[in-house]
Amino acid sequence: MAEVKPTIQDIFCYARDHHLIDEAQLTVKQRKVIRDICACRTEEMGFNVEECTSCGYTQLHYNSCRNASCPMCQSFNRQEWVEREEYYKLNITYYHCVFTIPAELNPYILLDKRFGYTVLFHAVSSTLNAIAADPKYLGAKIGFTAVLHTWGSTMVFHPHIHCIISGGGYTQEDTWISKDRFLFPVRVLSSLFRGKFLYEFKKYFNRSLLADPAAFDQAVDKCYKMDWVVYTKEPFENPKTVIQYLGRYTHRIAISNARIRSFENGMVTFSYKDYQGHSSIRQMTITAREFVRRYLMHVLPQGFTKIRHYGFLANANKKKRIIRLRILTNTPSRTEYVKDTIGIITRIIGRDPRKCPRCHKLIVPASALHLIE
Repeated sequence: MAEVKPTIQDIFCYARDHHLIDEAQLTVKQRKVIRDICACRTEEMGFNVEECTSCGYTQLHYNSCRNASCPMCQSFNRQEWVEREEYYKLNITYYHCVFTIPAELNPYILLDKRFGYTVLFHAVSSTLNAIAADPKYLGAKIGFTAVLHTWGSTMVFHPHIHCIISGGGYTQEDTWISKDRFLFPVRVLSSLFRGKFLYEFKKYFNRSLLADPAAFDQAVDKCYKMDWVVYTKEPFENPKTVIQYLGRYTHRIAISNARIRSFENGMVTFSYKDYQGHSSIRQMTITAREFVRRYLMHVLPQGFTKIRHYGFLANANKKKRIIRLRILTNTPSRTEYVKDTIGIITRIIGRDPRKCPRCHKLIVPASALHLIE
């Protein structure tokens, strides 16, 4: 028999049952994440029955929790997002940039995550819009999608934003300017991003949260003197791959079940990519208590939006604007996205959920969402 691999759910259930989690120190949303992960696809969530009246095939499907922080519940949302965003893709070059802040600021962002993440989004968007508007670099309005991640490979706190940016933009004269070989100078991006982030972060931070305001000021001043680096990747050669690529980042959580190597006697071993060691794959072992603590650290504040669109991709008049941009960029027209639940599930699980997997005839329909692994 195949070995049953441990899961994140196993670790959370163990931590809960052994009272390793001090829920009094958690937010309401974090407590809900614990409950949902432990209950996901179990009797506690209820079930649906998939039944074939032709051959007698019957399969019980426990309901999923649908929590955005659950590792078992992101396949459908990710695929739906990808297919919806395909409507707005243009026949142009796209770039991937990553904006990261120094680790010296992480303790202060943890004091007020909503404020810190908001400032990060503001700094990234204003930096890209300002440089794009400068005729020296482009002189046009670009479009970009920004996705917040808060973790590193070992689940430590590492807030950063991934951006997929249009290789060009449109001008006030209703023309398109392409940017096909490189985006913007990295030094200019980094310097402007540093200034915008630190100005807003220092000016508007709630100083009543600080035990040592002088240490906060020293940390900010130190970061002013540091060289910040905005990581930019090579442009995408094929626009068709852009949305699929970005989909890898939109609904990702701190760690997946695939990275859990073992879980024994309250100790979790998982794999991670060592970026300091030529991106080699290594393993780390920590306690279940520490694993859950790191995981919950990345639960976003209630109602916080982690995926945002800017420039010509901003929501106001977005559909009308894209129709005009297709003409300017020689992009074929597309039919407007219509959600196709059955089609999405079929692409995920590799079969039509309305048909019996044994005799392939139509079956009494269960909720197909519960077939997604």
